[in-house]
Amino acid sequence: MSVKKAEYTVLRVLGEGVEIRQYPKQTLISTDAKDKDTAFSILANYIFGGNSEGIRISMTTPVTTVLSDNGLQMSFVLPLGYYADNAPNPRDERITIRDLDPRKIATTRFSGYLNKEKYVQKKHELTEILKLESIAVKGDAFMMQYDPPWVIPMLRHNEVAIEVE
Repeated sequence: MSVKKAEYTVLRVLGEGVEIRQYPKQTLISTDAKDKDTAFSILANYIFGGNSEGIRISMTTPVTTVLSDNGLQMSFVLPLGYYADNAPNPRDERITIRDLDPRKIATTRFSGYLNKEKYVQKKHELTEILKLESIAVKGDAFMMQYDPPWVIPMLRHNEVAIEVE
Protein backbone atom coordinates (compact mmCIF):
# COMPACT_ATOMS: atom_id res chain seq x y z
CA MET A 1 0.00 0.00 0.00
CA SER A 2 1.49 3.30 -1.10
CA VAL A 3 0.81 6.29 1.13
CA LYS A 4 1.46 9.82 -0.08
CA LYS A 5 3.46 12.26 2.02
CA ALA A 6 2.40 15.87 2.51
CA GLU A 7 4.52 18.16 0.35
CA TYR A 8 7.02 20.62 1.80
CA THR A 9 10.26 22.41 0.96
CA VAL A 10 13.31 22.26 3.24
CA LEU A 11 14.42 25.84 3.87
CA ARG A 12 17.26 25.15 6.27
CA VAL A 13 19.01 22.25 8.02
CA LEU A 14 19.98 23.06 11.62
CA GLY A 15 21.69 19.82 12.54
CA GLU A 16 21.28 16.10 12.28
CA GLY A 17 17.59 15.40 11.82
CA VAL A 18 16.50 19.03 12.39
CA GLU A 19 14.93 21.01 9.55
CA ILE A 20 13.02 24.22 8.94
CA ARG A 21 10.35 23.50 6.32
CA GLN A 22 7.85 25.50 4.33
CA TYR A 23 4.47 23.82 3.97
CA PRO A 24 1.87 24.96 1.43
CA LYS A 25 -1.79 25.38 2.32
CA GLN A 26 -3.06 22.12 3.80
CA THR A 27 -6.46 20.77 4.70
CA LEU A 28 -6.85 18.63 7.81
CA ILE A 29 -9.56 16.45 9.24
CA SER A 30 -9.28 16.41 13.03
CA THR A 31 -10.89 14.86 16.07
CA ASP A 32 -10.44 15.09 19.83
CA ALA A 33 -10.31 11.84 21.80
CA LYS A 34 -9.05 10.29 25.02
CA ASP A 35 -6.55 8.03 23.23
CA LYS A 36 -4.81 7.64 19.87
CA ASP A 37 -6.55 4.40 18.86
CA THR A 38 -10.00 5.99 19.21
CA ALA A 39 -8.92 9.13 17.35
CA PHE A 40 -7.32 7.12 14.54
CA SER A 41 -10.42 4.95 14.10
CA ILE A 42 -12.70 8.00 13.86
CA LEU A 43 -10.52 9.63 11.19
CA ALA A 44 -9.86 6.39 9.29
CA ASN A 45 -13.60 5.82 9.02
CA TYR A 46 -13.92 9.19 7.21
CA ILE A 47 -11.25 8.43 4.60
CA PHE A 48 -12.53 4.86 4.10
CA GLY A 49 -15.91 6.20 2.98
CA GLY A 50 -17.63 7.39 6.17
CA ASN A 51 -18.32 10.78 4.61
CA SER A 52 -21.27 12.48 2.91
CA GLU A 53 -20.24 11.23 -0.54
CA GLY A 54 -19.32 7.71 0.57
CA ILE A 55 -15.97 7.97 -1.24
CA ARG A 56 -12.60 6.63 -0.21
CA ILE A 57 -9.89 9.26 0.13
CA SER A 58 -6.19 8.43 -0.13
CA MET A 59 -4.25 8.32 3.12
CA THR A 60 -1.62 11.06 3.36
CA THR A 61 1.09 11.20 6.01
CA PRO A 62 2.01 12.43 8.48
CA VAL A 63 -0.66 11.80 11.06
CA THR A 64 -0.33 14.72 13.48
CA THR A 65 -1.15 14.64 17.18
CA VAL A 66 -1.36 17.43 19.74
CA LEU A 67 -1.50 16.38 23.40
CA SER A 68 -3.92 18.07 25.81
CA ASP A 69 -4.79 17.74 29.49
CA ASN A 70 -7.83 15.59 28.71
CA GLY A 71 -6.53 13.56 25.78
CA LEU A 72 -5.34 14.52 22.33
CA GLN A 73 -6.27 15.98 18.99
CA MET A 74 -5.31 13.88 15.99
CA SER A 75 -5.36 15.07 12.38
CA PHE A 76 -4.97 13.55 8.92
CA VAL A 77 -3.77 15.69 6.01
CA LEU A 78 -6.15 15.45 3.07
CA PRO A 79 -4.59 14.99 -0.40
CA LEU A 80 -3.92 18.01 -2.60
CA GLY A 81 -7.11 19.31 -4.19
CA TYR A 82 -9.26 18.86 -1.09
CA TYR A 83 -10.13 21.97 0.90
CA ALA A 84 -12.60 22.69 3.69
CA ASP A 85 -15.10 24.00 1.12
CA ASN A 86 -14.99 20.99 -1.25
CA ALA A 87 -14.09 17.98 0.94
CA PRO A 88 -16.97 15.59 1.65
CA ASN A 89 -18.72 16.43 4.91
CA PRO A 90 -18.04 14.02 7.76
CA ARG A 91 -20.87 11.74 8.86
CA ASP A 92 -19.33 11.73 12.34
CA GLU A 93 -19.89 15.01 14.19
CA ARG A 94 -16.62 14.51 16.11
CA ILE A 95 -14.67 15.32 12.93
CA THR A 96 -13.83 18.87 11.87
CA ILE A 97 -12.32 19.98 8.55
CA ARG A 98 -10.06 23.03 8.40
CA ASP A 99 -7.62 24.70 6.06
CA LEU A 100 -4.17 25.70 7.32
CA ASP A 101 -2.45 28.64 5.66
CA PRO A 102 1.08 28.14 4.34
CA ARG A 103 3.47 27.92 7.30
CA LYS A 104 7.02 27.26 8.43
CA ILE A 105 7.64 24.32 10.71
CA ALA A 106 10.76 23.20 12.56
CA THR A 107 11.06 19.42 12.87
CA THR A 108 13.32 16.91 14.53
CA ARG A 109 13.31 13.36 13.16
CA PHE A 110 13.87 10.10 15.04
CA SER A 111 13.05 6.39 14.91
CA GLY A 112 11.48 4.07 17.45
CA TYR A 113 8.09 4.32 19.09
CA LEU A 114 6.70 7.75 19.81
CA ASN A 115 5.40 7.92 23.35
CA LYS A 116 4.85 10.82 25.76
CA GLU A 117 8.35 10.57 27.27
CA LYS A 118 10.03 10.59 23.85
CA TYR A 119 7.80 13.50 22.79
CA VAL A 120 8.78 15.57 25.85
CA GLN A 121 12.49 14.79 25.29
CA LYS A 122 12.45 15.64 21.57
CA LYS A 123 10.33 18.76 22.15
CA HIS A 124 12.90 20.00 24.67
CA GLU A 125 15.80 19.27 22.31
CA LEU A 126 14.07 21.04 19.41
CA THR A 127 13.15 24.13 21.43
CA GLU A 128 16.74 24.41 22.70
CA ILE A 129 18.12 24.29 19.14
CA LEU A 130 15.61 26.93 18.06
CA LYS A 131 16.62 29.17 20.99
CA LEU A 132 20.30 28.83 20.06
CA GLU A 133 19.44 29.79 16.47
CA SER A 134 17.22 32.72 17.66
CA ILE A 135 14.20 31.29 15.85
CA ALA A 136 10.86 32.33 17.38
CA VAL A 137 8.20 29.66 17.84
CA LYS A 138 4.46 30.03 17.29
CA GLY A 139 2.34 27.80 19.49
CA ASP A 140 3.14 24.45 21.02
CA ALA A 141 4.83 21.37 19.63
CA PHE A 142 3.03 18.48 17.99
CA MET A 143 3.88 14.95 16.87
CA MET A 144 4.05 13.74 13.27
CA GLN A 145 4.01 10.01 12.51
CA TYR A 146 4.56 8.46 9.10
CA ASP A 147 4.33 4.69 9.55
CA PRO A 148 1.63 2.07 10.09
CA PRO A 149 1.74 0.24 13.44
CA TRP A 150 3.42 -2.89 12.05
CA VAL A 151 6.66 -1.13 11.01
CA ILE A 152 9.48 -2.24 13.31
CA PRO A 153 10.78 0.45 15.72
CA MET A 154 14.21 0.99 14.16
CA LEU A 155 12.60 1.73 10.76
CA ARG A 156 9.87 4.07 12.04
CA HIS A 157 9.83 7.71 10.94
CA ASN A 158 8.60 10.08 13.65
CA GLU A 159 9.00 13.81 14.12
CA VAL A 160 8.29 16.42 16.75
CA ALA A 161 7.43 19.74 15.15
CA ILE A 162 6.79 23.37 16.10
CA GLU A 163 5.50 26.19 13.91
CA VAL A 164 8.08 28.98 13.67
CA GLU A 165 8.24 32.60 12.49
